[in-house]
Amino acid sequence: MNNFRVFVELTSFIEKEVTSVKLLFKLLELHSIYENRLESLGHRKSVNQTMLKERFLKHFQEAQEQSDGNKNTILVFKEGMRNMLKEALKKQHFSE
Repeated sequence: MNNFRVFVELTSFIEKEVTSVKLLFKLLELHSIYENRLESLGHRKSVNQTMLKERFLKHFQEAQEQSDGNKNTILVFKEGMRNMLKEALKKQHFSE
């Protein structure tokens, strides 16, 4: 029951952030927030980060996972990817 409650709270938080134009979330931070909230409700439980990521991706179908190949994984919404590409192209010199 508390797992569901915390997931709903966290997805609501993400939805609010997305509407205020934050479109990129570090999985490590979301995982930490999730576990800390569970603990504040009296449940000391380790949550599998990959399973949590899969739940987020299933819930937010407009989001995608990006990783540097190590432990740094982010969830980014499509509009966020567009913005990052636009910024990268602005910085890129086409003569190079």
